[in-house]
Amino acid sequence: MGDSIRFRQVVMNLVSNAIKFTNEGSVKISVDLQTGTDDSKESIRIRIIDTRIGIPAAAQAKLLSPFTQVDGSHTRRHTGTGLGLTISHQLVALMGGTMSFTSEEGAGSQFQFTVPFVTPPRSAPDVPAPQRWAKKTDCS
Repeated sequence: MGDSIRFRQVVMNLVSNAIKFTNEGSVKISVDLQTGTDDSKESIRIRIIDTRIGIPAAAQAKLLSPFTQVDGSHTRRHTGTGLGLTISHQLVALMGGTMSFTSEEGAGSQFQFTVPFVTPPRSAPDVPAPQRWAKKTDCS
């Protein structure tokens, strides 16, 4: 049980970024199910591995910050606001998960995130409606 809409949003953002920045080579997606110590607690790990342009080491430290782009020049090839990775990172955190990446300039990147979820007991005849992971916040 979890927030499938936000989960899908993060996956689609990371995959579309990988495709956008991979002119040649490949984009691979792997999905792993990780079982916790309690049978009802598991997590899903998604990895998106590409052979794209990679991210320079100097830009990696601030990549998950809002409005940050690796190429901020006016002549850059790829457009966007620089919010996709930040929003994905925040959504993963709100779902109780973690997100990280490794990258080597000219060799590609690997973005991964792990999100916990609860599996209802198999013997339960009436499974309650899925609970959202996102925490409610007071915006006043």
